[in-house]
Amino acid sequence: MFNRNKHMVFVSYILCSLIIACGLPYMKKTQFGEMDMEWVTPYHEGDIIVFHGGNSLDTMFISEVSFNNPANRFILDTEGQNWMEGINEYKANSSCDYTLIHNGSVFNGVLFFAEKESMDDPASFSISFGGNYSKTVILPSQEKDTIQFEKATFTKGVAQPVLEIKSITWHKRIGIKEYVLNNGTVFSFWDKKNDVSEK
Repeated sequence: MFNRNKHMVFVSYILCSLIIACGLPYMKKTQFGEMDMEWVTPYHEGDIIVFHGGNSLDTMFISEVSFNNPANRFILDTEGQNWMEGINEYKANSSCDYTLIHNGSVFNGVLFFAEKESMDDPASFSISFGGNYSKTVILPSQEKDTIQFEKATFTKGVAQPVLEIKSITWHKRIGIKEYVLNNGTVFSFWDKKNDVSEK
């Protein structure tokens, strides 16, 4: 009896040591709030967006949408876990891939990236449109509907075509509302349809 108890204590000690050595399976998670969601979900896979400017039309195709938002924030829930790479954080994030056709030229890439760093703060947000990469901004308060990105804050892409843009206006429900070229031409949101839902 005494040996059996010693054996159980020894096994318990080994198991506890292994758990402590490997780390408890916890996940630090953030979730998009309602206000964040309005800004980061304007597009769906298969969307075709048309912009009207001067006497021409630009067409943008949304090819892929990535939306990752933890179902819950319980630290022992393993959703989003990747222990092989030592990842124990799951930050809500969203992005989408696009292709823009402008006057016969093609621009593509990741249109925007949003990530929720902390539950106490709004999500961070940046866009990359026509080879122009914005600085990261914090999503504004509920009273605002748009974010204005100005040429002065853009970084231009290297070894890729660049659309000469003066400013871009992002609307929280429709995405890109308008963009102004360096020559003053204003391209405004004109129409949107979804190629997938219409098949």
